[in-house]
Parts: sequence; structure tokens; C-alpha cells
Amino acid sequence: MLTNTILILNGKGGVGKTSLTANLAGLAARSGWPTLAVDLDRQGNLQRDLGYASDGGRSLVAAALGRGSVEVIREVRPGLDVIAGGRVLDELVAQMQVGLMNSKVSVLKAIEKALEPLASNYDVVLLDSGPGEPTIQAGAVRASHFVLIPTRTDDASLDGLDPVAQILTEQLESNPAVRILGVAVMFVPANGTAILETARSKIKELIGPELLFDNFVRSAPAIGDACRAKGQLAYEYEEDAAGAEKWWKARREGRKTKGFSAAASNLASDYEALGHEVFARYLDFLKNEPVGELV
Repeated sequence: MLTNTILILNGKGGVGKTSLTANLAGLAARSGWPTLAVDLDRQGNLQRDLGYASDGGRSLVAAALGRGSVEVIREVRPGLDVIAGGRVLDELVAQMQVGLMNSKVSVLKAIEKALEPLASNYDVVLLDSGPGEPTIQAGAVRASHFVLIPTRTDDASLDGLDPVAQILTEQLESNPAVRILGVAVMFVPANGTAILETARSKIKELIGPELLFDNFVRSAPAIGDACRAKGQLAYEYEEDAAGAEKWWKARREGRKTKGFSAAASNLASDYEALGHEVFARYLDFLKNEPVGELV
């Protein structure tokens, strides 16, 4: 178990795992924490959010299988390093599955072994897990001290909490130090107060009221798409929007603006408020369970 590691986990896709990972990583680094983000998803979408060139997970897989060391992509943002994922992770899954069929449960430690030489260099390590590969998820839980669960408000997304609970239960014997950091509600629709409250009630029943974060992220699909297209985080997009030329001035002069949305500040504020709450709880856990120190 790596003391300073937070795994972002849900059994369903499209609930905001990668967006949450990227924005939390950017905010942590911006606040002065040396931060490492690790892409454990075969889709490799973290590179779109952070805008870096990826090797498809090749070096991560090589390190996990004992064939070399991980190549860290340095300074994707000041203070933020990344380990890339992608389709090469299929090879790691295949090797882990063969090992499990041969009763070699130790293969589930492959991710932890790959990250262990690096983790102590950072104040926080954020793992972005894919939704559909339980072998990778189990290995990621083995490596992690904390699990952060994002979910949307719809029933299908909330159903993704059950596989998370099952994976955590199965891995508790091997990693009894794993803790649920909390549940974050993502992409709440406009005018969705009633929907949000219904979802929050269900989450409290499933997970417990003390684990639900107060802050949430509102739905802003156009901004999310624009951020990913630009390789920007929400606060970076907001900064560009704040400095953008007023649309009416450009139109009067026969020119086009960059087309920034006025909702950019709302999305950036949502991530910032949620990030503050997540990392405050992270520090509280470390303080009350002193198993290591921040760098």
C-alpha cells in the first residue's frame, strides 16, 4: 500500500473519473504539492485532459511486469508529473489474468511495485482507473491507501457503486489499510436540485452520510468538450475566458471571438471547492492515521 495514493474508482464509465483526476491533480500541483497522476485506463483519456504525448502505457506495463522502470512525463504542469496509460495496458491485464489462473495472487501487486520507487517523491499520487477491467481495478486497490468514488445522479451511475464495494471487500484482506475517502457527485444537470437530492439520499443509504462530499460538479458538457479539445483544465479555461474579448466588440468590428462560455467560472469554482474538500479530508485521514508523512 502506497500511503499517499488516491484511487479514483467507479464500476461504470462516463461518471467523470478522468476529468476529476485531471482537475484534482492540477489543483494540487497549483497549490504547491508535488503531484503524480497515473493513467490506468486503456482508453488513455487523461492525455486529452492534460495535453501530453503518450506512449500508450508501454513503460508502465514494462515496469509492472519487471522489465524496466516507469518513464515519468515531467512537468505537464508546474509540479505535476504523469505516467501515461493506454491500450498497451491490455498486455498487463493478460499477464495478470494468467497469473491468477495459476494461483499467483502476487500478480495483483504489479501496479504497486511499478509505482513504489516513485511515490515517495510526491505529496499525492492520483490513479485514474478504467471502468471495465476488474483485474486492473483490483491491482490499483492493492496499491492505494484511499479510494475516491465519483458518480453521476442517474440510477445507472449509482449502480456502479456496487462493483466498487465488491472490489474493496475482496481486497480488504490483502490491503486492510484501504479507506474510502468519499463519494463525489459529478455533472449535476442544470435546474437539477431535486435530482441531486434524490441521488444524495441514495448515496447516503449505500455508502453512509459521512462519506458524501458536500460540494459537487455541475454539468457543463460544452465546456468539458472544449477543455478536452484544448488539453486544458477547468481553471485554465476560466482564465482564458476571463481574458477573452467581449463578443459584442468583436462583432461590431466584424471579427469573431474565441467563443468562451460564461459558465466557465462556475465549472472552475465547482472543481476548486470539491478539490479543497477532498484534500482537506485526505490530510485529516493522514493526520489521524499517521502511516507516513507528506514530502
